[in-house]
Amino acid sequence: MRQIESQNLMEYILFEMTRLEQDVQQLRQNLRYRDVDVVDCMELMLALERLVVFKQFSGNVIQLLKLRGNSVGEPS
Repeated sequence: MRQIESQNLMEYILFEMTRLEQDVQQLRQNLRYRDVDVVDCMELMLALERLVVFKQFSGNVIQLLKLRGNSVGEPS
């Protein structure tokens, strides 16, 4: 993987992780300031699950790239 591709991948991962974390934070704040119902809890649960799955997926992608001998950040 070329360095620019590695950089783009890492920027994408950082952007998505930040966005997903902000979604979780916003939903948690919503629960504090209004009456909680089942839908609110489900939205938070789904947001947390999306964040966990994305972290696992991005970690797996980085590991796979390292196994190929072209670790992220190294020029090929």
